[in-house]
Amino acid sequence: MSTLIASQCPPSAASISVTILNSAPVLQSVSLSPTTPTSLEDVVATEGTYADADNDGVNFSIRWFHDKNDGNGFVVDSAEITAVFPYVKTRKDDKLKAEFTPIDSPDGLAGAAVESGEI
Repeated sequence: MSTLIASQCPPSAASISVTILNSAPVLQSVSLSPTTPTSLEDVVATEGTYADADNDGVNFSIRWFHDKNDGNGFVVDSAEITAVFPYVKTRKDDKLKAEFTPIDSPDGLAGAAVESGEI
């Protein structure tokens, strides 16, 4: 690592251009509620604390994973793209989990996806 001291540089070298790159947003957690839903309750996914170092706005894409207890394990339900998973698509003993990906606005730079626990 070297240090540049402006007073030791010739006048033509004293000006330095700095480019600040866009930083991806960071999401800490995703939660689901209710934690023990009945067969007549929608499940709602909520993002936890998030931040963007550039103070850009942050939006989220969501993927729901549904285990219908049929031996196929968790499968992405691509029809559900909102934070609410409708109860009409579930049965007793089904399991759900959700994955949020933070995306900064207006640049569209995605951060790391974060998955909820399963319920």
